[in-house]
Amino acid sequence: SAGIDFVGYFKVMAVPTLVAGLVELGIIFLIFHKQLKTPLDAQEDDFVIDSKVDLIIGVVHLAICLIFLVISGYIGIEMWMVSAICAGSLLICIFVTRVVKLCMGKECKWAYLGKSLYRLPWQLIPFILSMFVIVICLNYQGVSAKIGEFFGENNTIWTYGYSSFVMANFINNIPMSILYSTIPNSLANSAYFRAIYATIIGSNIGAFLTPVGALAGIMFTNLLDKNDVKYGFKDFVKYGVVISVPTITVAFAMLLLMV
Repeated sequence: SAGIDFVGYFKVMAVPTLVAGLVELGIIFLIFHKQLKTPLDAQEDDFVIDSKVDLIIGVVHLAICLIFLVISGYIGIEMWMVSAICAGSLLICIFVTRVVKLCMGKECKWAYLGKSLYRLPWQLIPFILSMFVIVICLNYQGVSAKIGEFFGENNTIWTYGYSSFVMANFINNIPMSILYSTIPNSLANSAYFRAIYATIIGSNIGAFLTPVGALAGIMFTNLLDKNDVKYGFKDFVKYGVVISVPTITVAFAMLLLMV
């Protein structure tokens, strides 16, 4: 929505990402250095690829998707469209390979395709859609503009950064990003882009604070529950606060040097 292309984004965010990543790694090492010194009780398991054709098709689609996401801004195609086309093409190609195998009289495993569709996080769709509805309504009623007036034009990196970091953990970082894409519209050019990039950092590192911060966190906790791993909301937040607050502060400081 801000008209930032892949290369422009990379030039600004490379340094904050690298430095924040190193800080984060250092904090994690300090927290878990005793556990990391303990030898791992590793066990080797034999793993067999059931279908190399499926593997090749998947890797090729992933590579094509990544390449077109990088150049999407230069060829006039939206990123969501690239992802949707690649996902649809992958599904069709896998389906066609099954049909071909049937026509050739070979054994065909349809369970793989069905299992992949079943494992998609369908239960998250109502949550995300409801958050989008709330965000759109806030913008329509002029609340976004009022928030922008309240934030003002000074210290936009810290104001938009920390507030987006917290807000992501109330309504998830995707709806938060949609909301914050409209809030700084009244800002001058330089202040506007500072606010946008700070929000991007808040959106990403906000995922560290609580499981609600990102879809990945919600999916992660669901996987832990399914595998009977005891790691609750409090555990997530306990480590999340210690790791995320210093990391995001350093990221904002680096962003100040870049924009």
